Amino acid sequence: MRWLTLLAFVAAGCVSGPPVSEVLIPTAGTVKSGVFDLEYKIEGRGPTAIVIGYPDYYAKAFSEDLRSHLKLVFIDHRGSAASPGKVDNAEFSIKRLVDDIELIRSRLNLGEVIVIGHSGHSYLALEYAKTYPEHVSHTVMVAISPRFDGDSYMQSLEYWEETASEERKAAWDRNQAALPDEELESIIPDERFAATYIRNGPKYWYDYDFDASPLWEGISVNSQMMAHVWGELFPKLDNLQGLENLQSPVFLALGRHDF
Repeated sequence: MRWLTLLAFVAAGCVSGPPVSEVLIPTAGTVKSGVFDLEYKIEGRGPTAIVIGYPDYYAKAFSEDLRSHLKLVFIDHRGSAASPGKVDNAEFSIKRLVDDIELIRSRLNLGEVIVIGHSGHSYLALEYAKTYPEHVSHTVMVAISPRFDGDSYMQSLEYWEETASEERKAAWDRNQAALPDEELESIIPDERFAATYIRNGPKYWYDYDFDASPLWEGISVNSQMMAHVWGELFPKLDNLQGLENLQSPVFLALGRHDF
């Protein structure tokens, strides 16, 4: 996760203009959006940066060094908030997810922000920056491919086969053997995403033996949202559409060992 420390210096060094006025708001709480209670937590000092999705996960995963350079606002989206039960898939449109980010920014009076997205959340960060450019100083996209479709997936498999070390591939095989597909499928849907992510660790972490289980403790995953957004909307998303509205510089962080 060396990019996290690099990000601190890049972000702190390139933000210009007067700091946002300090406003007395709780450092943790919820913002109501329809039937969803979106949690947030605020840590650190410096230019304000919104980190999209799974507040408890990213608060644990992000380097402590960042707290010395950025005021990190970790926020829920509708897939990481506690599930209100079955809802219409329209509740998970890209527009509503993006508007939720703006709702939280506005309610917390955050002013101009750096918007940070990791993995699929990078698409939401970019869409937010294109939709609300007047509120974004910088856009940060971490560990994401240009598209989320079948071609990109096949290219990632080819990259793995061609460049992953034998030790990394052995770690992958051990994880698959410890949690075979049939056992993974028996896990309830709202817990399966985290289990899959942990099992696939050798493809995500520089340390291929890293156990991400503690990062996922107590994390809520709305399987309906994940299936709809990650499974249906992201593969069809045209990232080029609306780029003429993008006003902020983009910091794109890609890891050589991220497969």
